[in-house]
Amino acid sequence: MSDADVLLAWLTDCTRRGAVEDHGATAVFSRIAGTEITAVTRSRRACPLTRRQQKLLHAGAGTAGHERRGVLYAGPDIAVAATTAVLVPARIPARVRAMLGAGPDGAVIPAEADMPLGRALAGYRARREPLEAFLAPGRDYDGNQLVITSAARLWLGAAPVALVTEHVLAGFLAAFPGPWDQR
Repeated sequence: MSDADVLLAWLTDCTRRGAVEDHGATAVFSRIAGTEITAVTRSRRACPLTRRQQKLLHAGAGTAGHERRGVLYAGPDIAVAATTAVLVPARIPARVRAMLGAGPDGAVIPAEADMPLGRALAGYRARREPLEAFLAPGRDYDGNQLVITSAARLWLGAAPVALVTEHVLAGFLAAFPGPWDQR
C-alpha cells in the first residue's frame, strides 16, 4: 500500500471521532510531518452559496457564505495542500469569525490570524465528516503535483458550518515518507 493510499484511508476514516483539531485533516498532516501545520490564506471573499453547497450545509437560498483559499505548510517551506473552505459565517462563533476575517454576512474584514480553519475552531468541539476522497493525479494552480483530493463537512453541534477541500501535494508525501504512526 502506498503512502497516498494510507493517507486516503485516514482522510476517509469515519471511525475517527472527536474534535476537528485532534482528528481533522490538519491534525493528520501534523502527525505525519511531526510539526505544526500553518496556513497562508491567498484569498477571501463573500460568496453566494451554490445549490449544492446549500444542500450540504442545510442552508436556505440567500444564506451568506464566505470562501477562503490558501495553502497549508509543514515547516517554513513544505507545501502540504491547497485548500478551500466555504463557511456559513452566521453559524460560526464571533471570535472565530474575527480570527478568520469573516463578517456575519460573509463580508471580508481584517483577519486577526492566518491559521487553518480546524485550529481556529479549537475548543468548540467542531467535528469533521468526510464526504469524499480520491487519488487525484494532476497539478494545482501553482503547477505542483497533486496526489489526493478530499472533501469534508465541518459541524458545530447539530449544524454544518463549512465545506472544506484539500488538494494534497506529492511533495508533502515525498518529504515525509511513511510508515506513519496512526495515533
